[in-house]
Amino acid sequence: MLQTTHSDEWTLRRVVIVLTLIASQVASIATIILGPQSLPVIDREFDTNQGSWFVTSELLASAVLCPLFARLSDLYGKRRLAAIALLSGGLGSLLVAVAPTFSLLLVGRAMQGTLIVCCVLGAAIVRESFPAKIAPVAVGLAVTGAGLPGSLVPFVTGPLMDSHGYQGVFLALAVVVAAAGVVLLLVVPESPVAKEGSVDFVGAFLLGSAVASLLAGVSLGATVGWTSPLVVALIVVGVCLGVGWILSATKKADPLIDIRILADRRVANRMAAGGLIAGTGTLFLIISALVAESGSERGFGFGLNATQYAFVQCLFFFGFFVGGVVPVRAVRRYSFGIVQSILTVVLLISSAALLLAVGSLPLFGAIHLSAGLAVGGFFATMINFLLSGAAPDRQASTAALYMTVATMMQSVFATVPISLANGLFPGVEGSFGLDGIRFMSVFAIVTVLAAGLCTAAARRATIRDAVDPLKQVHSGADSEGIVLLRDSPADYL
Repeated sequence: MLQTTHSDEWTLRRVVIVLTLIASQVASIATIILGPQSLPVIDREFDTNQGSWFVTSELLASAVLCPLFARLSDLYGKRRLAAIALLSGGLGSLLVAVAPTFSLLLVGRAMQGTLIVCCVLGAAIVRESFPAKIAPVAVGLAVTGAGLPGSLVPFVTGPLMDSHGYQGVFLALAVVVAAAGVVLLLVVPESPVAKEGSVDFVGAFLLGSAVASLLAGVSLGATVGWTSPLVVALIVVGVCLGVGWILSATKKADPLIDIRILADRRVANRMAAGGLIAGTGTLFLIISALVAESGSERGFGFGLNATQYAFVQCLFFFGFFVGGVVPVRAVRRYSFGIVQSILTVVLLISSAALLLAVGSLPLFGAIHLSAGLAVGGFFATMINFLLSGAAPDRQASTAALYMTVATMMQSVFATVPISLANGLFPGVEGSFGLDGIRFMSVFAIVTVLAAGLCTAAARRATIRDAVDPLKQVHSGADSEGIVLLRDSPADYL
């Protein structure tokens, strides 16, 4: 375990480490922001109705790369893999800036998926190097602290996009990512935790191929028809690959993602709720961008340019930052279940209000703040919940489990509701009408309700077991380093 100092309090070195990790994640937030923000421009630039893949390709890649990089970091060091992730993300940003075709553009976006890996590695670095007294808050800051500077990103990307197009924005991002990689190598110490083991590359291929095939089938189904041989083939292949991945993961001694811990209903239900919340957050931002850029000629929207929309986006990411601090501290007094239930209600109200906000800019801005708070709070509490029970040499892999679920659901929500809305309520020249916006908003509301049911189920299981943290799932968990049982939340909060 890394030892920065013998003190249990915050020190200058610990502050610098957290700030450095936050800086590396600002680049990740920038790519997440730029997905929905650039979507209308990308649709027009490449004359496509499959622009949602500009958002999905990055998230899909990160869903596979998060557990892969996390496992590699357990074996070869977290700082080293974080630097590699930044290098790949920087090259991907450069490719997006110069890509002459939509296909190459998507390749660049997929390479940017490695930037999201920095969130997993940053949380693991903090958890294993900081004392238990401050570790939960430090982890919360490490995973959502980028929300505060990230809230300012739209004020940079907005004017850049207005003056130099999306190409200028992604070129600038490539430079920033390169600088972040250099600083990370200079400041963050390497993890000494590394054990012998193998990397499940077969599992990575099966998982990535399954999700990509299913999403491609759903995306094309709304436009070319659900009975199209291509659509049917993609969905069947995706299901078969998914079953193959599950069988592989349950039989391997050291799988890419140890899905055996999902046998604990508390973990499974919270994981499902967390994935649904993450997906809703992505859909919320996509709806937001579409409403913001729509003009009065469509009967709704505000006709904002990228610079003006930055003021709205910053509210969401400021709320995301606050969500990484306040809810995590609230868990000290209350349980994970209570805090996450409250956050679910907040997001439900925000999603419902989105239906009413398509003509009211003040309300439109206010619900971005509340939605960001809910999504950020759920994200930070989930990471702490999982890391609280993970063995030191499985910190990154455990965090990657949730990140994989979250990014997979974000991929689904960046594709499925948009494709369905396109098919059910086709707009003019590929644009969305008010009916399509309402459909996606209702989709978000139903999803949050489902997340609420999962959270309630997790709370009931927790009450029955009379303990909130993760419990041991199968014999030999201590020796395998999968999950360790803690007696009470006070042991790690």
